[in-house]
Amino acid sequence: MGGKVFAQINCSLLRSKRLKECSHVERWAYLCVHLTPLGAYTGIFRYPLVMWAQDAAVPFEEIASMAARLTGLDLIEYDEAEELLRIVGFHRQRPPENASRVISLVGDFYAVTHVHGQSAAMRLRCIAEFIVAVVQRAQGWKLESTDRTKVREVLKPFVVQEWQEHGEAFLKATRAELDHATKATLNEVQSLFPVAIDEPRDTVSTPCPHGGLTRDVDETIYIRDQKKDETDTAQNSHFVETEWDGQVESPDLNRDSSNCDRPAPKRGPLEVTKRSALASSTRT
Repeated sequence: MGGKVFAQINCSLLRSKRLKECSHVERWAYLCVHLTPLGAYTGIFRYPLVMWAQDAAVPFEEIASMAARLTGLDLIEYDEAEELLRIVGFHRQRPPENASRVISLVGDFYAVTHVHGQSAAMRLRCIAEFIVAVVQRAQGWKLESTDRTKVREVLKPFVVQEWQEHGEAFLKATRAELDHATKATLNEVQSLFPVAIDEPRDTVSTPCPHGGLTRDVDETIYIRDQKKDETDTAQNSHFVETEWDGQVESPDLNRDSSNCDRPAPKRGPLEVTKRSALASSTRT
């Protein structure tokens, strides 16, 4: 991973609300993070405090507090033990412009290895930011561009390898980066790496505090619907329609001897119409 020979900084940096909260010295220290030849185009690199203090022309005793200040504003992440620094939002501001650049940066990320603890988590967050930024930037390329295919070919094995090596920690970083992504970006990332997208859960996830049995949500809905069907069937079986005006009679009334003297039910209009038509045809 070679050192930087040029830097690209968005002009929107001047309007950054977080940067406006910094003093002039802190702002210059932040700019040095972008400009130092010790930096890397991955946005994560080793930057000893003594070198940072020298670049920023500030006393060594003050640079640690400046690093803490910039970290608190979510402008950088810094691991003093490993002397590793990550520029937060580096790839969101300047995503790669073509497939060749993506391939080169993936190779640089492979070189950022043998990090542990806080530095390992910083590396995963940087990679997650890079992946989402690349996918989102590629959506602006022409549909017939061969760079789209090349990007997918290099990103997919890279993403899978990171997941196999770091598991849930990599998923957590990727999902956090996807929180503010567009729907199109979510769909593209899911096509590359389906595990990165949270699937809806149909079961109750919180266990009962009293040690009782939990039941699947689908099972609960099924039992509720089944009871409703049984209730409706039972209610409908007690009545049978015998009159056209909407009144109903119980079928048990016809079998009750106390109702034998009741007159026969009135005919419905359809039956009367049929009889009238039959009588007319007979007379004819």
